[in-house]
Amino acid sequence: MFQFHGKNINTELDLLRVKVQAYDFIRALKFDKGSLEKLSDLIYELTKVLVLNQQEAYITVNMYKLEHRKGIEICVQTQCESIERVRDILRNDYNFEKKGIFFDKSAGFLDVFEFKKEPQSKTDIHIIKLLT
Repeated sequence: MFQFHGKNINTELDLLRVKVQAYDFIRALKFDKGSLEKLSDLIYELTKVLVLNQQEAYITVNMYKLEHRKGIEICVQTQCESIERVRDILRNDYNFEKKGIFFDKSAGFLDVFEFKKEPQSKTDIHIIKLLT
């Protein structure tokens, strides 16, 4: 089962709803149009690739604020025990690169992209994009 903000994602229509909901949520933070589209594509592609690879996961998108800097925080909690498995799933999906989304911090788009090993949720992905 895959959930986005508590709602099950089972069909392609559900996937499209994820993209629209993410876009609407992120738009409120006043990101520029290019970043807004990349972030909603990132959430959509994360959801799609994990669903297609039959990974049980829960994804949340939150507003992020730290020391007068605002942005967006994307948290993905998977039930996959192997960080390497999740990393390979993301690395082997070329839709991210086609849309200009690179997980390497040196690429300059994302401020934080990290994998965490948590005992209760197995493997977590933590992503932060700050407003500039």
